[in-house]
This record gives sequence, structure tokens and C-alpha cells, in this order.
Amino acid sequence: MISVSNVTKRYLGDKPAIASCNFTVGETGIAVLGDDGAGKTTLGKMLCGLIPPSEGAITVDGMKSTDRAASALIGYMPAVCSLDRSLTAWESLDFVAKLRNLKHEDLQQALDVAGLDRRQADLPVGALSEEQKKRASIALAVLGEPKYLVLDQPLSALSPDEADVICELLYDLSERYTLIYLTDSPDEAQKFCREVLLLSLGNTVAHGDCDEVFNRESGKDDYKARVRGDREKILSALSEHSEITHHKVSITSSGTAIIEVTVSGNGDAAKLLYGIFDDAECRVLELKKAESPIERALSQLYKKQEEKQERLREEQAEKPELVKLDASTIAFRHSDEDEEETDGEDEVEDKFAEKPKGSRSSRGADSEGNSHQAAQKKSNSLLRFHHIDDSDQDNDGEDNGDGESTLFSSSEDKY
Repeated sequence: MISVSNVTKRYLGDKPAIASCNFTVGETGIAVLGDDGAGKTTLGKMLCGLIPPSEGAITVDGMKSTDRAASALIGYMPAVCSLDRSLTAWESLDFVAKLRNLKHEDLQQALDVAGLDRRQADLPVGALSEEQKKRASIALAVLGEPKYLVLDQPLSALSPDEADVICELLYDLSERYTLIYLTDSPDEAQKFCREVLLLSLGNTVAHGDCDEVFNRESGKDDYKARVRGDREKILSALSEHSEITHHKVSITSSGTAIIEVTVSGNGDAAKLLYGIFDDAECRVLELKKAESPIERALSQLYKKQEEKQERLREEQAEKPELVKLDASTIAFRHSDEDEEETDGEDEVEDKFAEKPKGSRSSRGADSEGNSHQAAQKKSNSLLRFHHIDDSDQDNDGEDNGDGESTLFSSSEDKY
């Protein structure tokens, strides 16, 4: 089990990247959900022991996360492939395996788990497709057979088809390892984990079962009201109704009461609140439905997810359609091209044949006729050159060093 207790991480400045974070990771794993800048990657690196927390403690099976023994229990896959682009995937993994005193069998097992065959592993990382780079990163994460896997946005930068393939691999990994899945996609968070931690700007917005967090808005409404009245009467009236699951009352310097309440049930919440304030002898200045922090964070993530999917659809639509040609289609197209070339040659010959001799000046006609005859002679000579049989080439040709046969020793001998 991984335990995170009151963990805070500060870099430069007063605002922490992670503030007072508390949760545990059991066998079913957890999804850490949040927008860019929420602190997902920082939290993932602290879990792996790559960076220490500024405050609080992280333990992995009872050991501090920064201990070497604890780090060996956690594999980490970064959002962007960190392998050297000039090295092959095999060379990179082999280097790490030797540093960790692992056997050749461990390296091969990691490749098998990631679904990367030896032919692909022998290619430079820079020459791999995005899907293959993800597989290489996963192979590095599972090298040494850890207990936990921290996966930082494993489906980023993938096409829809590639994402579907990697999804199947992630399902297999979830049955073999305990996943800590870092993502900005609500759909991905619910696919691979039963528990979710929702972050926003380093703060924990919600933590619990996926169904509970994502369906929280159903049956619960948050309202904010400004009223004039006695604070004690307001508190007494609110506490008498079981539908009010949460309330907070504060008084401004002008004497106005600011009330924040959460109303459960499927009834008319606004009508209920107006009745409560009337019982408390209050004058309602404003009453409006408020968006909870959970709803606000999720709405932003869902909006971003839809924009990303729309962008991918547009990119797919802009790609040229690839046509798969069989042998018969290729032969048919070549025959069409040959016919077009033949037709073009016939048109040229007809043009010269049909042109009357007296239609131009004698000088122009003679010069053009001479050039045409010279071209014909050159063409005939080239045709004879191309039809020389193999025996003549073997006898007369010389190797020019580039693997080609040269039949003439000088340009004067060609024609």
C-alpha cells in the first residue's frame, strides 16, 4: 500500500505545486485527474521517489518513497518518451538493466509485456512511431517487475487508432500491476481505475470512488444567498431541514448574511430555501445556484476533452486517403499510361505529317525539317543502343565503377 500523508511540495515562490494532499493507494489503484498545472506530474514523481516532498510523508509498503528499496517497487512512465533518440530501444533498456543488475531474461520479459518485438526494439527510438515509443516507455517502466506503475498520460500524442491499441495494453497492465494513472481525461480516469483523486492548482478538490465523484451533481445542488436577518435564526432554520446537508453563514460589515448551502433530494431546492428564509424572518436579497469546485473542475476537464477529440477528428479528416492497390489494378493503370504515351507520340507524328510544305518560309521549314531528321536519327541510334543483346554488352562494355556498362570510349563515337 502507498500512503500519502499531508504532503506539500514547493518549488520557487509561496504557492505550492501540491498542498496538503492525503490519500492511499490500494490494490485497485487510483486515477489522479486534473488539468495542466494541477500537480499530477509532481505528485507522480514524489510517489516514485524522484523528488522528495517539502512537507509530509510518502510511504511505499512501509518504506520511505526515497529509499532505494521502495523505488524498486514502482515503475514510472513519463508523459513524453525519455529514451535517447539516437540509441535503439534495446540499447537503452539494456543499459538500465545492467545498472540495476538485471538479467537478460528480465529485459526480454519487459519487451514481451509491452508488446514490443525484437525487430522494433533494434530500431533507433527516433525512428519509432508514437505507439511504439509508448510501448518502449512501458517496457522501461515494467523492467524488473515492479508492484506499482505510475503512468503519466499514457495516451497523449496518439491517434485514435493508436490510442485504442494502447488501451488494450493498459487493460492488461491493470490486471498485473497496481496503476497510479495520471490524466486530464475524465473518461480515461474511469476506464482503468475505481478510485479517483481530483486536483486543481495543487489542491485536492475531491477524492473517492469514481461513481461517487463523477455523479455527485445528481441529487445535490449548491446555492449561494444574500439575506438580511438574524444569524442565529438563520442557523436554527437551516438545521431543522434534513435536505440541507451542508451550510455556512458569514456576516459582512454591512450586516448582510452570506449563506452557502448544499441541498439534496430531487425537489425544488430554490422553493425550499425561500421557505426556510421566510421562517427565519429574513429578507432575501439574492439567491442563485452556485457551481461547486468539483463541478467547476470537471466541467473544465470535459470541455478540454471534447476540444481534443474534435481536434483529432479534424486532423484525421485532413489526412489524404490511402488507396490499397492490388496487382490487377496496378497492371490496368500501367496499360492506361502506355496508351496515353502512344497516343501522344501518334499526335506528334501526325502533326509533322499533315503540315503542308509551303505553309512556312523555306528557311524555317528547312531548319525545322533538318532538326526533326536529326532527332529521328538520334532516336534510332538510341533505340539500337538499347536493343544490343547481353552478349554484345559483355564483350564491348566496360565497368565505369558505378555498376553500369559504358559502350563508347568518347562522345564522338556515340553517333
